[in-house]
Amino acid sequence: MIKKRRDIEQPYTEKEITYILKTICEGLCDLKKAGICHRDIKSANLILNSKGTKFLITDFGISK
Repeated sequence: MIKKRRDIEQPYTEKEITYILKTICEGLCDLKKAGICHRDIKSANLILNSKGTKFLITDFGISK
């Protein structure tokens, strides 16, 4: 489970970073399969789900 870093003062571990990037890449692949290009991927457009298990892509304002 990914911990909310705003609640603790500790950097992500290498294992957590790998998992985070994997879930983001999977989300981007799903978008591509659906014919969507996000065009604004940045940390502000990623949120942690309520279970703290993965990041979700948000803000599709300029997507195509």
